[in-house]
Amino acid sequence: MDDGIVVVEVEKGVCPMESAVRTLRAKLGDDAMSDLETLLDDSGRRWKDDVLAITGERFERRLSEEIGALRVDMAKEFAAVRVDMAKEFGAVRVEMATLAASMHSDTLETRAQMVALAGSIRGEMATLAGATRADILKMGVDTATLAGATRSDILKWSFLFWIGQFAAFSAMMTFLMRTVGPR
Repeated sequence: MDDGIVVVEVEKGVCPMESAVRTLRAKLGDDAMSDLETLLDDSGRRWKDDVLAITGERFERRLSEEIGALRVDMAKEFAAVRVDMAKEFGAVRVEMATLAASMHSDTLETRAQMVALAGSIRGEMATLAGATRADILKMGVDTATLAGATRSDILKWSFLFWIGQFAAFSAMMTFLMRTVGPR
């Protein structure tokens, strides 16, 4: 009694599919077997297309979910980075303001020191100028005294020279007068 179920016996060393195809071909005939192969090929293609479509849809859905999660994570991280940057920029601004204030006070202190130094230098210059004037006046007095002494020495020696010249001239004249005589 045949219940219509095809039982395929597997021979050793033979591929079970080839054995099943031969047995079916023998029982169904070539036309039925060709129709069965076409049916199986079409249903396999549809099944493959359905599996690929379902797999593609699942992949796209999963990809969309992951991209959405990634966007949320990125938004959170960007927000955290912005907060950190704002804190750091605030700290940098405070530090720059502190440095600017420090530089300003240092500048004012340096200006005050420069003003004090300039006043000190002016005082020293005035003292030196006064001392130089006093030295110049003293040199002028010394020069006048020296010139007066030199003038009196020149007059004295000039007077002695004139007297010497007069004596020599007188002696020559006396000698000539006595030697040559009045004629």
